Amino acid sequence: VYNNEELQSIAKVCLKHGIIVLSDEIYSQINFGERYSASISQYYQQGTIVYGGLSKVFSAGGYRLGYVAIPEAMKGLRATFKALFSETFSAVAAPIQYAAIEAYKMNDGLLDYISRCKNILGTIAGFVFQELKKLNIECTQPQGAFYVMIGFSHYKEQINALGIHSSEALAHHLIQSYHLALLPGTDFYFSSSDLFLRLAYVDFDGKSLLEKFLHKTDINSDHIIDNCPNITKGIGQLRAFITTISA
Repeated sequence: VYNNEELQSIAKVCLKHGIIVLSDEIYSQINFGERYSASISQYYQQGTIVYGGLSKVFSAGGYRLGYVAIPEAMKGLRATFKALFSETFSAVAAPIQYAAIEAYKMNDGLLDYISRCKNILGTIAGFVFQELKKLNIECTQPQGAFYVMIGFSHYKEQINALGIHSSEALAHHLIQSYHLALLPGTDFYFSSSDLFLRLAYVDFDGKSLLEKFLHKTDINSDHIIDNCPNITKGIGQLRAFITTISA
C-alpha cells in the first residue's frame, strides 16, 4: 500500500509532466492499518480520475456496480464517459442499485462488518506471509486487500531444471501437479522469466469465521489453521513443491 509520502512524490512527477492518473481504489477500505488507504487525489486532484466499486469491501462478488469520479478540471470527459458507457453496458440490475444505496450509507453495522472482515483478512495475510518466509519464497507482507505476489528466484535453477522457464509455465505446473491455482506474474507486468505468481488468500468460509469471531479481536494463526483448511492445505502444497525440487 502506498503511503502518503510516496503518493506525494508520484503526484509531483505527474504534475510536472501533465500525466493523467487513473487510480483504481476499489480496495481502499481493505487496509489492515488504516480505515482507508491514502489516495493520490489528495495531492493531485486536478489530474486524478478515481475508480471504485461495491464488490470488494462489502464482500459482494458479482455485484458489478462501480463508479468513476472525474475532477472538475476534466469535466469535459464526463460526457464522453457517459456516451461510451451507455453504448458498452446495459443498466445495472435494480436489486444491485438498491443494495448500493444502502451500502454507501455506511451505517454503524456496515462499518463494524468491514472492520471484522479486515481483522480476519489481516490475520490470514500475516499467517500466509510467515509461512511463505519459512519456505524462502519472496514476498512482501500484505498491508491490505487479499493478494500477495510471490517469487521463486531462490529456486530458479531447480525450476528451470524441470523445463520451466516462465511464470505461465510455473502456474500451469502448480495447478496440474499440486492443484494450486495462482496467476502468472505476467498478468501484473512482471517479466515472464522472473517467476512471480499472484496468490489470493480468500478460500475460506467467511460467514463461519465472522460468526465464530463475532466478539473476538485477538484472532491468531492457530485460529487460521483450525478454521481455514484450504488455505493451510494450499501452503502445504507449496511446501511439498519446494521440498520436491530441493531434494
